[in-house]
Amino acid sequence: MNLQTVYDASADRLIELAAKNTFIAITARFATDQDANIVLTGGRTGAKIAAALATEISDAATNFPEQFIKRRIHIWFSDERFVSANNPDRTDLAILPELEKCKDQLVIHRVASASDDSNPEKIKPELIAAAQSYDQELAKSLIGSGFDSVILSLGEDGHVASSFPGQDEVLNSKGFAAPVSASPKPPPNRVTLTLHALSNSAQIFVFGVGAGKLEPVKAVQAEDARAVVTKLRQNSTRGHMFLLTDQKDK
Repeated sequence: MNLQTVYDASADRLIELAAKNTFIAITARFATDQDANIVLTGGRTGAKIAAALATEISDAATNFPEQFIKRRIHIWFSDERFVSANNPDRTDLAILPELEKCKDQLVIHRVASASDDSNPEKIKPELIAAAQSYDQELAKSLIGSGFDSVILSLGEDGHVASSFPGQDEVLNSKGFAAPVSASPKPPPNRVTLTLHALSNSAQIFVFGVGAGKLEPVKAVQAEDARAVVTKLRQNSTRGHMFLLTDQKDK
């Protein structure tokens, strides 16, 4: 997978770039008379990207409604914190309101929620079942194709989705989704799309925005073998990866 760094001092312009190119990928998939599949990241950057993409979709649905008569856009989450449905830590609770304006054009695939937040150890069987269910849902939806666009955020420790450095069982998984029971960042239990699944995309946008992202950005650019994004690239011989950053080494 080819890597291109895109630098802009404005994070908002980088977000607009990813949203517009993701929408182009959606229209390209619609042109083949198929539904599109998009992966969104969480956090503040993820919410802004979802809002920008929703505007693109809503405008198109208004101006060119015939595009959406038969086809829909499937939204997947790069990872989800495995907590109860109303816990504010959940990724989807921050993203879904940003997609409200175009919800009729979407099929949103949410990870199951935990029944109890008080005992992370107790819910591990539920965590495994939730990951297996998401894995099966992905496998069914992606038969014969991959994602049309994947949007990820690079952590200060170099993680993407909930694939963390050193967690080889998750990093090397050949499934579509995997349980994470020892996240270095709370909460400990999560469901993540695997590097194997994420790499099967026509394009991947990795955001390294903010002063704390300079070192992981440099590791990606240097193709450090230990970097999670390097492992992500090694999973695919197709597609293009864009490292979007507002950070430059001084």
